[in-house]
Amino acid sequence: MHRSIVAALAASTAFAVLPAVAADGTYFAAGAPLAVADLPAASPLRTDLERLPVGPRAAAIARLQKLGFPAEDAATLRVDRTGHLFYADPVAGDPAHETAAPASGTEAAAAAKANYTITAANAFKLHSKPGASRKVYLNFRGATVTGTIWNSSVSSFKMKPYSEDADTTTFNASEIATIAEVWAGMSEDYAPFDVDVTTEKPASFGPNVGHVLFSPRLDANGNYIYGSSVGGVAYVDVWGLSDFKYYQPALVFPEGVPGAKNMIEAGSHELGHNLGLSHDGTSSVGYYSGHGSGLVSWAPIMGVGYYVNVSQWSKGEYSGANNQEDDIAIITGKLSAARDDHGNTGPTATALSVVSGKITSKTPESDPFNPLSKVNRGVIGTRADVDVFKLSVPAAGTVSLVVTPAWRDTFRAQSLRNADLDIRATLYRANGNAIGAAVVASAPAANTNATLSARVTAGTYFLKIEGIGTGSVTGTGYSDYGSLGQYTITGTVPTGG
Repeated sequence: MHRSIVAALAASTAFAVLPAVAADGTYFAAGAPLAVADLPAASPLRTDLERLPVGPRAAAIARLQKLGFPAEDAATLRVDRTGHLFYADPVAGDPAHETAAPASGTEAAAAAKANYTITAANAFKLHSKPGASRKVYLNFRGATVTGTIWNSSVSSFKMKPYSEDADTTTFNASEIATIAEVWAGMSEDYAPFDVDVTTEKPASFGPNVGHVLFSPRLDANGNYIYGSSVGGVAYVDVWGLSDFKYYQPALVFPEGVPGAKNMIEAGSHELGHNLGLSHDGTSSVGYYSGHGSGLVSWAPIMGVGYYVNVSQWSKGEYSGANNQEDDIAIITGKLSAARDDHGNTGPTATALSVVSGKITSKTPESDPFNPLSKVNRGVIGTRADVDVFKLSVPAAGTVSLVVTPAWRDTFRAQSLRNADLDIRATLYRANGNAIGAAVVASAPAANTNATLSARVTAGTYFLKIEGIGTGSVTGTGYSDYGSLGQYTITGTVPTGG
């Protein structure tokens, strides 16, 4: 059994239980002077630096000064023997947390009826934004890792495919469902950005093509690609480098983060490190695990999102936050913002599709091969984004509309929803081509979807959709900062027939 130099270095610290780091909420700002002695004593980061020769140590300090990070990250931010920075993130807790916030009977029944079309024949051809100039490859098929920074002492790792059983030669129905959910969940996290999240291997890798590998730490030849029991490992702030490929893949170890929900959170988190993000914690913990309860329980993606229904990009607004870096601005700087998909005024509104009085829509999992469709669905891409739809009502009666975030479609084990978007929806009367008086609005404090019902006369109406927060951002709620992502619209319209 062999280990790479990175793996051997990591073996000195086990991250299932993080080492104690004496920190006081200090934040080491990007561009500020930094000395090894400034770091928490006996922390893994400081120990790594103290072991390095002068040249690699100077290179590592220069990279740290560019990054910016809270002192609590000294427990998980590491330096390899060449002076490059990476994060080693601990394993998740018991996957039984998946049942912590069960879906309602109605939601579970609706999910069970979903037109789920992802199979073994097409699971590795999924794309969230085909044609985007930037890509992230979610690799569940295994890989030969060679010629990368992971190969400092082992020239080639034969990384195994993702598997939930002893058979690694085929993918069973449960494995395909997990792959589909991870793809859909990570696509949701990165929906506001101009990047194609795909399970299809790109023709080539370059500065704007990421690679996240879901594979066990122990490869097919008995070699550990990373020595300690962790959930994931990724080099930091390497997206866009001319040699980005050298620092790939970002590694997610399913045995450390079992289950689709955990794998989504870990995958988006490790990719966040590639993009230059550090951790969201407090002065007492390196990873903030969130707050709130029920369907609006919340946590930051760069903290610990395993145990909540709403996980979002953050800028450290919660009480006691140790990191105010603007996640969305940093990611946008690397990936650019996605193009707005719907107008925000009456004249630029998108017409809702109504067939025989019914408004239907499909989710990314039930319609995976039509990701660019705008029919009765969309994406809230920025904090200021508002999407407006036009609705023609042919007869007086009750209009019923439901606007739903991209919750996990299968709701396996009545599991956590894993969506970023919290929705306010408002139905307005039309005033000519303009938006007139409001008829009814929905923004429930204890849920993230919006349900509208109103008796109306025949005529033209507008539906406005926007992302919102709930409660107090410094208490048990969150702001609209990270309330972004995909949604679908369903409902009924009176026909007079």
